[in-house]
Amino acid sequence: MLRGIISFKWGEIQNQYNTKIGRTKGASWSGNISQAFLTFSQNMWKHRCEVLHKKKSGTQDEGIRASSLTMALDLQSEPWRLLLSDQHLCKRSLKIFT
Repeated sequence: MLRGIISFKWGEIQNQYNTKIGRTKGASWSGNISQAFLTFSQNMWKHRCEVLHKKKSGTQDEGIRASSLTMALDLQSEPWRLLLSDQHLCKRSLKIFT
């Protein structure tokens, strides 16, 4: 998923720098940067899902769902108003409107 975002050369450069200053933790630097990118990506995905699937009151979507539910309830009580070939739709669950 993150291939190409950061080059493997950066790990080599960090290792060279750490060797030069007397540290031996270049591998953990690579691991830390990889973990940071993965955490960032996961958080962005969670945020996207929350925004996309959040039900908001007062939205156009909510109004359409409410009017569709009203129509569905009316049609369930009077299925004869539908074509015979469409009357099976009255037997479906109303959960799709909530």
